[in-house]
Amino acid sequence: MNRHLKYYFYRASILLDHYRSLTSFIIVFFSIVLLDFLFNLCSINLLGLINRILQTNGVAFSAVNMEFAPEVWLSLLGLVLGTLIIVISIASQNTPKLIDLYMHDWRSLFYIWLLVLSSIHAVVIMIFTQDLIRPGSSVLNIYLFLPVCILFAMPYIFYILRYTKTNHVIDIIHKNNLKYIQRLGSRKMRAFFEISDLKDSKVSAERIDKITEEFQRYLMECLNQLDNLLDYTGFKEPRAEVIRKMSHSIQVYVKEKPHINPNFFKITQAVRSDISFRTMVEEKQLSELEQDRIFFEVKSFRLLGNAYVIFLDRNEFDLASLCAAELTAVGKTAAECNDNPLLKALIFQFNTMMRFAIKQATRFNEARNLYNLAFHYANFVNSLANHHQIDLVKECFHYFRMYGNEIFNHAKQNYSLYFIIAVLTAELKNILINIHKKSWDIEIQGELLDQILELDTPPDMDRDEMDDSQLTNDGVRDIQISLALYYLKAGEEKFVTQIIADILEDLPYLGKDIFIQVVENTFKRLENNTPVFWEDTDRGNTNLFYTPHFEMIEPLKKLILEKIESKDL
Repeated sequence: MNRHLKYYFYRASILLDHYRSLTSFIIVFFSIVLLDFLFNLCSINLLGLINRILQTNGVAFSAVNMEFAPEVWLSLLGLVLGTLIIVISIASQNTPKLIDLYMHDWRSLFYIWLLVLSSIHAVVIMIFTQDLIRPGSSVLNIYLFLPVCILFAMPYIFYILRYTKTNHVIDIIHKNNLKYIQRLGSRKMRAFFEISDLKDSKVSAERIDKITEEFQRYLMECLNQLDNLLDYTGFKEPRAEVIRKMSHSIQVYVKEKPHINPNFFKITQAVRSDISFRTMVEEKQLSELEQDRIFFEVKSFRLLGNAYVIFLDRNEFDLASLCAAELTAVGKTAAECNDNPLLKALIFQFNTMMRFAIKQATRFNEARNLYNLAFHYANFVNSLANHHQIDLVKECFHYFRMYGNEIFNHAKQNYSLYFIIAVLTAELKNILINIHKKSWDIEIQGELLDQILELDTPPDMDRDEMDDSQLTNDGVRDIQISLALYYLKAGEEKFVTQIIADILEDLPYLGKDIFIQVVENTFKRLENNTPVFWEDTDRGNTNLFYTPHFEMIEPLKKLILEKIESKDL
C-alpha cells in the first residue's frame, strides 16, 4: 500500500511539473487570496503598528485612493508583456523550442501571474469598494503588490533577454536532461520500477511501462532539442557547447546506469517512434539495444555522427574534431565503468566516422579530418588498453589496418594520403608502447605488432607497381624503425627481429645499394627529428617521427646490415 501511495504521489508531481503554468496560476491565486484575507483580518493591529512606526496621529486604510491603480497596473502590464512578446517572438525564430522552455520556467510564470492577478485584484477592489468593507485590500495592493511588481519589472526584462541567449537555452536543456538522468538513478525511482513485490502485478506492470515511456520520451526530447540547436545556430561556440553538453550527458548517464533499474531499458514506443530509430526496420536491432541497454547512448552517437558529417561538408575541421574528442571522453568513462556493449557501440561509431572522413579526403583532397580523427580514435583505444580490454584492442587494431590499407590504395591518386598511413602507424605505435609497459602477454603483443607492419601492405598490393619514392621515403618505415629502437632498448629482441624482417621485404625491389642508402637516410631523419613539431595541429606540437632512443640507432643499424649481408641476392 505504501508503494502505491508513492506511485500516486509521483504521478501528481509529474502532472504538476507538466502543467507548470496552471500550477503557478493556482499557487499565486490562492496566495493573493490568503494574503488579502490575513491583511484584512489583522488590519486594526496593522494600522496601529504603522502609526507607531511613522509616529502619526492616525492613518486610515479607507483613505487610500485606488483611482490611479488600474492605469498604473495597465502600464506595467504593457511594459512587461510587450517586451516579453517581442523578445520571445524574435528569439524563437532562431532558437527552437524556446517558447516551450519559457512555459516551463518557474520564475517567469510566477512573476507574470503575480502581475496579472495583482492587476485583477486592483480592479476587483475598485468595482466592489462600496459593497465590500475590506480596507486592508487597498493597502495590500498599493503598498505591497504594486511596489514588488515594479521593483522586479526591469530585472525580469533583463532576465528574459539573457534567457533567450542560445548558450543559456543550451544550458537549460542540458540541466533538464541531467535532472531526468539523475532522477532515474535515485533510490526512489528504483523502487518504482520494482514490481515483483507488488500484489497487483498487472496494474503495476502497466504503471511501470507508463513511467518508463515518459522518462524515455523526456530523454529523447532533450537530445533532439540540442540537435535542433546545431542546425539553427550559426555561431561556432554555441554549436561546440551543444556537442560538449551531449557528451557530458552521456557520461553522467553511463555513471548512473548501474543504479538504474533494468526495467527502464525496455524499448517502448517513445524509442521506436524517435527519428533516430525509425530506420531500424528489424526488430532484432531494437532487441539488441534493449539487451545491451544502450538505446540512449546510440541515440546520442547518431546525433553526433550526423553532426560530424555536416561539419565535414562545411570544412569545419575544429567542430568535426570536437565530435571525435567528445566520443573519446565518453569512451574513457565507459571503459572505467566496464560497459562493454557501449564500448563496442563506440568502436562502430568511430569506424563510421572514419568511413565518412575517408570519403571526404578522397573527394576533396583534404586529409585534415582523417589526421584529427586518427588521433582521437587512438586515444580511445589507449583507454581500452589502460583497462585491459584485450579483445576490443585487437579488434580496433584490425580496423586500423583495414582502413590503413584502404587509404593506401586511395593514395595512388592522392599522394598526401600516404602521410595518413604514417599517422595511423604512429598512433598504433604509441598504443603498443603503452601495452608493453603494462606487460601484456607476449603473444598478444606480437599479434598487434603484425597489424602495424601490415598497415602499408594491402592484401592486393603489387610492389612492382609501386613508385620508388614510396619505398625510399616512407614515413611508415620511419615509425616502424622508431618502434624497433624502443623494443631494442627494452630488450625485446623478438619484436626487433619481427620488424626487421618486415623492413627487409623491400630489399628485393630496391636492390642492396639503394636499400642500404634508404636505411641510412631513415636513421639520419630519426637522428635529426626533434620532439616538437614546427607547425600547430589539433594534437599539439608532438612530432610523430621523434624517437628518444638515439643510443639504439647504431646497434639497430648494425643488426639490419647484418641481416642484409646474410641475404642471398
